[in-house]
Amino acid sequence: MFLREDATVELGVGKNMVKAIRFWGQAAKLICEVPNPERPRVPLVAPTRAAVALFDETRGADPWLELPGTLWLLHWLLLRPPCLLPVWWVTFNGFNGVEFVEEDLLSLVADEITTAGWEQPTPSSIHKDISCLTRTYSFSDEGRQGFDDLLDSPLRDLGLIEPVWGERSRHRLVPGSKATLPDLVLLYAVLDWVAVSEETASTVAITRILNEPGSPGRAFRLTESSLLDALKRALRDVDVASITTAAGSLRLALATDPGAASQKALAGYYAHAGSKLRLPITEPEVPADFSQGMLVMA
Repeated sequence: MFLREDATVELGVGKNMVKAIRFWGQAAKLICEVPNPERPRVPLVAPTRAAVALFDETRGADPWLELPGTLWLLHWLLLRPPCLLPVWWVTFNGFNGVEFVEEDLLSLVADEITTAGWEQPTPSSIHKDISCLTRTYSFSDEGRQGFDDLLDSPLRDLGLIEPVWGERSRHRLVPGSKATLPDLVLLYAVLDWVAVSEETASTVAITRILNEPGSPGRAFRLTESSLLDALKRALRDVDVASITTAAGSLRLALATDPGAASQKALAGYYAHAGSKLRLPITEPEVPADFSQGMLVMA
């Protein structure tokens, strides 16, 4: 679809927006590239397991994106390694403060790029990404906003970033518990992260879940108490792990494979929400399998 001549007509947007839709679909791990047998240098794209499990019209657990847990899941998928959004990654995983202005993130991102040895983009390019980040997660306190502005991004409802009212262009990353973050979705993210980062681990330190770059604690900006409280509540619903203490350190002890346990947690959330997770997404970025072949979009 994205490479077809009538892509703008089918999607109802301009050429640049067609490219943007494809990029954000890949960033959220909802579409991925697959080989093109006719044009090997021009890959096709296919829906991932996550896309079908969540948004398929007949089999998806939340096809119309109505549940708050699905929004949190999308946020996790955007940041879940590998992350295609450098500014997102640096902001949530590298910035240790609470309040910031764009110049703070600009300096931090530039330093990270230099450390990584990458070619330094222009400051204006980084500014655009930072502006995109704040518009995605935070309302503006500047001037009147129309109804379309209020609907600009559903991820604003997560309450992860908010403006510092009365201080132009200043925002804060909101720490602590999140009113709309379901305990079982958090547990899913924790187990999914463990499955990705430690294939053979049977226990993992709570401090790592909270503070390590790429972890759910960073992605959801949790405090230790909010993380522990949510995990304890979730583990009363699905018996896949326990909180233990070893040598004075709190740890999450897994009772089963973290990939399988993560699916049980996510299925539990959708069951409580009155829906059903019909397909597993232990590897959300992997193309979905279809009985009648791979559904691909040019």
